[in-house]
Amino acid sequence: PAQQAAQQAAMAKAQAAMTSWRLSVPMSKFESFRAMYNDAGVSFYAVKITLAMYMPDAEYDYAFNLTKTLGSNILQMEMPQGAGSDELTDRIGQFASKHKIWVGYHAHTDASPTLWNTAMSQSPYNGINLDVGHYVAAGNHDVLQFIQENHARITTLHLKDRHYPNIDNASNEPFGQGDTPLVAILHLMRDKHYPFPGSIEFE
Repeated sequence: PAQQAAQQAAMAKAQAAMTSWRLSVPMSKFESFRAMYNDAGVSFYAVKITLAMYMPDAEYDYAFNLTKTLGSNILQMEMPQGAGSDELTDRIGQFASKHKIWVGYHAHTDASPTLWNTAMSQSPYNGINLDVGHYVAAGNHDVLQFIQENHARITTLHLKDRHYPNIDNASNEPFGQGDTPLVAILHLMRDKHYPFPGSIEFE
């Protein structure tokens, strides 16, 4: 118990220090950072920051202002799970609507066709960062249908090839050797002119 209490105190101290830094740093630093990459021909399509209920409103504003300053309109984070997760996505969605910045929630093998429904109902800016490999590894056989039905709320795709869970424990495979219909997904994106990017994720 004493060790656990010490760990919790250390975590709270680190969280407070991070909040303090975020609320003090000028956005000009990130403007310079963006310019350095833009001058090299690199742009930022998304920014990943994990938001939590303990954070003050000003830290939420920081996250969305940072995203805009870096030239992106997408903030990405893991889909909250467990008690209070709906309250959290509702709060995040309110700030996303305020700033008109998309939030793409990422899921691993907890992904299901209905996982994002509550978050999307809470805000028009709560969206889906869909990992098609994890979606297949979770046992879902409708990835093409899911993309078509939810394309307007998809912020980005993560592309990898994985098996269904009953084959080699849903293992990661080289492209073309798993069960993820990557060619069909890419053709769908091309033919339907979907604007979201697909990023290759190596595991």
